[in-house]
Amino acid sequence: MRHSRLWSALAALLAVTGWVLAALLWLADPVVEKVAPALAEATAPAPPRTVPIGRPYLGIRGEAFSQGNLKGLKILEVFPGSPAAVSGLRSQNDPLRTTGDLIVRVNDRAIQSEEDFRLLMQESAPGDLLNVLVTFSGAGSYEIVPVTLGAAPDSAPVDRVATRQAGEDPQKPEPAAQIEAAILAQVNRLRTQHGLAALNTNPLLQQAARSHSEEMARERFFAHIDPKGRDVVDRIRLQGVENFKSAGENIFVGRNLTNLIDSVVRGWMESPGHKRNLLFSGYREVGTGVAVADKHSIYVTQVYLDPL
Repeated sequence: MRHSRLWSALAALLAVTGWVLAALLWLADPVVEKVAPALAEATAPAPPRTVPIGRPYLGIRGEAFSQGNLKGLKILEVFPGSPAAVSGLRSQNDPLRTTGDLIVRVNDRAIQSEEDFRLLMQESAPGDLLNVLVTFSGAGSYEIVPVTLGAAPDSAPVDRVATRQAGEDPQKPEPAAQIEAAILAQVNRLRTQHGLAALNTNPLLQQAARSHSEEMARERFFAHIDPKGRDVVDRIRLQGVENFKSAGENIFVGRNLTNLIDSVVRGWMESPGHKRNLLFSGYREVGTGVAVADKHSIYVTQVYLDPL
């Protein structure tokens, strides 16, 4: 009898405990439902940053300006809706200004000519932030205008600067010359980072480099020795370069590249022989030549010289 009463008491206690646990769980369910979504939202990875793809676009037209010690790029026109317009850059045609903004530096880089601006745009990409230092002609005050480059829509005007050469269309592109200048700028930047002097362009070496690239594109070969058996020394002597201590040559070929300049220079830096040429302290002069073949193939030659 005593055992029977004990078992009955235990059964009653277990039943009460079960009801209490069930009640606690029932009360906890709404809390879990409220907390779980908030926790999931807090730990979810941030969406990736979308970077526009295409031609970097600032949206100005300008020309070189020089007055005493003040030099820069005078803004003649700001295209409506462009990053330049949104940021507040102003042209001489702006009804609120009697003179336009004069760009003197961008990201601590001097801008004193049309070529400086061209190189800047070639080395930039959509999404890059440009801290543009501007002034007014003779005003003596300066302002930093941050501008985020966009990607130019197909219908947008091309960023361009006026040329000083009479009769030349300022909108006419010069892709080969622009690519050559951008490659050399990148090479010189690397040399400077390694404590080396920048290379100076030699027109004779430039012609030798272009001729070799054009021949590789035309004859469909890729080598330092051309089909006639000539090497870089033979080719620069054909251009009239006779007296020198040493000479070298880097070549590159690629197709449908999204970032041509970076691909060329990075490819050379990843090749021991090409890297040795690019960073050789003895070289002081250079020539860069670009040629485009069909199917969007591009050939690049860079010739180095240590003159006497």
